Amino acid sequence: MSGVERGTVRKEEEQSVDVEKLGRLSVEEKASGNGTPPQSELELPAKSVGYAWPAFLVGGTAQILPIIGKTNFSDALYFFLVGASALYAGSKRNLTELPVDDLSPKQAFLAPIVSGVFLAGMYFLLRYTSIDVGQIFKYASVVFGGICLKETLDPIFFNLYTKVFPVQPVTKAVGEDGCEEDVEPWSSPKNVTTAVISAAISGTYLFGSGATTFMASNLIGFGLAVRCISLLKPKSLWSAAALLSGLLLYDVFFVFGTDVMVSVATSIEAPAKFLFPRETVPGATGVQSYPFAILGLGDVVVPGIFVAMMAFVDKELVFEDDREVCQVRNGPYFGSSMVAYVAGLFTCFVVNAVSHSPQPALLYLVPFLLGNALAVSAFRGELMKIVKFERQSQESLVDRMKKEEAE
Repeated sequence: MSGVERGTVRKEEEQSVDVEKLGRLSVEEKASGNGTPPQSELELPAKSVGYAWPAFLVGGTAQILPIIGKTNFSDALYFFLVGASALYAGSKRNLTELPVDDLSPKQAFLAPIVSGVFLAGMYFLLRYTSIDVGQIFKYASVVFGGICLKETLDPIFFNLYTKVFPVQPVTKAVGEDGCEEDVEPWSSPKNVTTAVISAAISGTYLFGSGATTFMASNLIGFGLAVRCISLLKPKSLWSAAALLSGLLLYDVFFVFGTDVMVSVATSIEAPAKFLFPRETVPGATGVQSYPFAILGLGDVVVPGIFVAMMAFVDKELVFEDDREVCQVRNGPYFGSSMVAYVAGLFTCFVVNAVSHSPQPALLYLVPFLLGNALAVSAFRGELMKIVKFERQSQESLVDRMKKEEAE
């Protein structure tokens, strides 16, 4: 064996040891009960907070902007901060989630059709029936959004509590494979804390008044956006591109072609959009009379799905890193995609300010994101790799431990 070959083997062995050190607690720790239970659903999302804490800080701090005062650009600054921070945090969390069914090209193709039917149905019920669909959607959104907000807060408080209480409470449950495993009980300090905070914010939105109502709505919307981005994973770049392109057509048609999108957005009060208070002109009608500037959650979640995939591209293609996915630092595809999102949103706001009419944000965001991915890949000589890129299935930490123990 040559010196080069021996060096290569030694390097691979060292990397293997690093993976074991970074990837899991030892079997002895698990058996003895020392340390935190080694389960991906608790540990991996918590690790993502170490990389995303600036996004949570920015997103939380941005909530005071409506209180400080309203200037010509305050709403745009607020939407920049809250949109980009939700995008960043959701993308980092996406890398740490357990395997789920990937979003196939067929599902991506059907998404705008299903969304269009749902939106048209809401419009029809609002316009032609006496059914209070707004209240139904409001309470459904609060329940779902409250759950998402709790799950967004879980990793943050998991980190805090494990620093204070190194040994966390666990209980036994039967997993999908029929074997017993450690899980966190609902009565754990972390779960109780995040549930109380989420319930308090949801209750403030439902029963509060004035500034507290729309601020609570924005916090629920932030949690909803982060969690949706973290869970939705296109199988390939084609699936992601099909999803973005289809929803772009949906957005353009319902904003420019009809009054459906604007009517539903301004008629239904639910935490499915980010709001910023604005001055209205006396005697104004239609959208001009609505007391808030709006950024729809779809204008954060849909681009966020693509940006999160670009973070995975960095992990697989750029760094060729098979260790814990949450260990991946920001690479060229993810970093440039964040810049492309901000540039697209900025363009949308400029056109909105000039035209004084609602704009479909995806009309500007999608070309920036897709164009950026193609441009970066072409610059790096990886265009065909990007076009053919498919997400590799993630294996949970627990499954890897069981497989190693069996061997």
